[in-house]
Amino acid sequence: EIAAQASVRVTVPIAAGFLIPSGGVDPSQRAITLSTNAANGPIPATPVYSVQTVGALAGVAVSFSKPCPGQRAGVRAILSAAMPLAPGDTVDLAFQAFAASGPPISVAAFLAMANSPLRNATW
Repeated sequence: EIAAQASVRVTVPIAAGFLIPSGGVDPSQRAITLSTNAANGPIPATPVYSVQTVGALAGVAVSFSKPCPGQRAGVRAILSAAMPLAPGDTVDLAFQAFAASGPPISVAAFLAMANSPLRNATW
């Protein structure tokens, strides 16, 4: 018997072969659930809300200097990876349905000046 309000720890050793999904674990995931058939109060599958983020973005924010449709604007992107980014890692930022007005430009120079791991942006 486990008393009410008691904490229970479950540990699965690496040797058990448990694999984290190749796409990582996002903090907003709903695939990890807990349920019980306890006689004193069964609980249906309920998402676990406190999960360590693995190989995912912990936060991303994009803002525009002139937020007006159809007009030129500067772009500011801030990202927070849940894992360390090592030298040689790349982050690609894609702006689908965006266009450029004027000759193509390379953002690589701007990104390098910011000492950023972000090396490519497309639109």
